[in-house]
Amino acid sequence: MGEPRDWPGHGLDLLKEIRKRGVDVPVIMTCPPLEKKGMDEAQSAGALASLRGDLGELERLVTLALSGPVQDSSKTTPPA
Repeated sequence: MGEPRDWPGHGLDLLKEIRKRGVDVPVIMTCPPLEKKGMDEAQSAGALASLRGDLGELERLVTLALSGPVQDSSKTTPPA
């Protein structure tokens, strides 16, 4: 796959390639605040969650990612 810095595009492209190759790992994406489209695209592509610039939420999401498969995607979506 090469080094991440060698990938064209952005993290969403990398996430899609990871999923295309069948790698099942939790992925947490960051998105600029107020960019709902980016959050929706990341979760549609298989991201566990996406952060809107609020890194205070990161600890909770990492704990969730390490706890196993997520059954309910509403647990990963931060409130609007």
